[in-house]
Amino acid sequence: LGGGDTHAAVAALEYIVSSAARFECEEGTMENELQQLGLPREHAAALCRAFGAKKDALRDHLAGRSLRVSRLGGVTWRVDHTLCSSASNSLNTTSGQC
Repeated sequence: LGGGDTHAAVAALEYIVSSAARFECEEGTMENELQQLGLPREHAAALCRAFGAKKDALRDHLAGRSLRVSRLGGVTWRVDHTLCSSASNSLNTTSGQC
């Protein structure tokens, strides 16, 4: 394999393994899918054994690396209702503020 092919193969395996960890794929299912993609049985079995041994650590690593938005702590708001004002010709206006 050339340099570009090697990078593509490693990127594809990284995607497959991280997706399998993220979506809690079983090792047997992953092995079957890898064989259907053309990976030899021995290679698929070895990859899945390593995946099964480190799946929890990989999930923890992926969870720490993912983008998360903090929960909203609280919101304060108020509504001002003006019935009449000498500065405005309109009556009964409402303005909100967050």
